[in-house]
Amino acid sequence: MCIWDSGNGVFWFTTGDMYLGRFFNGQLHGIGAMSIHTSFGDEKKQIFKGYFRNNEFLGEEEVAFEE
Repeated sequence: MCIWDSGNGVFWFTTGDMYLGRFFNGQLHGIGAMSIHTSFGDEKKQIFKGYFRNNEFLGEEEVAFEE
């Protein structure tokens, strides 16, 4: 759970990973991008850009949302 209820924002995880995008009811929900480290202490990152619903990455294709 994050500090935002709904709207746009940035969330930094304690691991150093980051999400930039829409939140709804305190969850990653809507269009966004997440940058994650591929392994602990590794400088390599993987970036997921696209659609999220209830903290789950759905992919880059447009999806229908109920809000």
